[in-house]
Amino acid sequence: MIRRARKTNVSIETLAQILGCSKADRADPEKLNNLLIRRIMYGDICQNETPDSLAEILLHCGNDIPRASDLMKLSVIAHGTRVLQPPQFYEDGTVKIIPPSFERASEL
Repeated sequence: MIRRARKTNVSIETLAQILGCSKADRADPEKLNNLLIRRIMYGDICQNETPDSLAEILLHCGNDIPRASDLMKLSVIAHGTRVLQPPQFYEDGTVKIIPPSFERASEL
């Protein structure tokens, strides 16, 4: 399965087919919101995705969170890198610092 994903820059739809997912009629808003919240957790697989891509992933995975997570992992493997966004912090308790995100080689 992973070898098939590494061959080319594959789409979310193709990865969902590799996993044997059934497509939903629409993305579940509550599940989508939970995935969006996960994007603030440093190193979470959801940091690699945009709000639109998370909705598309949920749609193609039939709103199944474990399969959506597997799809995101396959996507990282297919692209060879993952995005990491360090957490925000306050310097001297007053100035909000938002460190830049960066990419690194995938190690999943």
